[in-house]
Amino acid sequence: MTLHEKVLHIILFLLLVCLPNGFARSIKAQTTDLSSLRKLIQVTQDSLSKLKSFQSQRQHEFQQVNSRIYRYKQELEKKNNPFQNFRLQNALKTSRVMADQLEKQERQIKTLEQRLQFLYQTAVQEIDREIQKYLLVKKKAVIKKKSSSLGFETIQELEKEKADYYNRLKTIKVIDAEWKNLHVEPGDTPQRIQMKMAILQDKLANLERTIRQQKARLEELKKDRKVYREMLSFYTDLKLAIDDEQEFFDRNRVDELQDRVDGIDTKIRELEQHINETGADADTLKNKIKIFR
Repeated sequence: MTLHEKVLHIILFLLLVCLPNGFARSIKAQTTDLSSLRKLIQVTQDSLSKLKSFQSQRQHEFQQVNSRIYRYKQELEKKNNPFQNFRLQNALKTSRVMADQLEKQERQIKTLEQRLQFLYQTAVQEIDREIQKYLLVKKKAVIKKKSSSLGFETIQELEKEKADYYNRLKTIKVIDAEWKNLHVEPGDTPQRIQMKMAILQDKLANLERTIRQQKARLEELKKDRKVYREMLSFYTDLKLAIDDEQEFFDRNRVDELQDRVDGIDTKIRELEQHINETGADADTLKNKIKIFR
């Protein structure tokens, strides 16, 4: 085992030592400040990237071994050579070991992806709390005239980070439409029908997971809209309460906040439509599964 592989195994051991539920409890038991979450997300992402790279390398080696097996079998068909048969058996053994390793790596990848999903969602919740705390402090400062701004740019940066975590969430599970091509066909054996139904059930689980993520994102957008509406209302009231001559108030901020609210409203409408479409696909898939049963 190379040094790189040893390091990877150590990192994976540390990240995979807990079961998914145990991992969630362990995160909650630790500090959930954004700084700690960011570091943990980065470590998990790096580990996932290294594992996928390692898996890709092993898959290439696996294909090479299987190519040798194919060649050995062809040569044995032409001439029964004991040495060639020994090479074939050795290659078959290596292939089985590598297949087991690849299956184990796939399970590890799925586990890390589940952990990342949890970490992204936890980070989003923490960012929301950070925005609310920041906004409360800034409001008090503006009221006391110790500040002339609610920190619009800082809140935008936090929301940008939150949106980035949602985009990463979407890349973990890609929903495809392959299930639409699955049908009960003449000549299908009970085993083949069972296999097709298992594929459909897996696709349904993915769709339902996506719907949950989309609904969670919808709730976060509604929270964002609430934050910006509060800021807009605060600035509007502040604008009415001060004299036109005062330099204290940034009058362009009201228009910026209104644009932000309008933009979030558009995203909410688009996401609600997407949720309806995904829900319709899920209903169609459920009906298809009933046919297979």
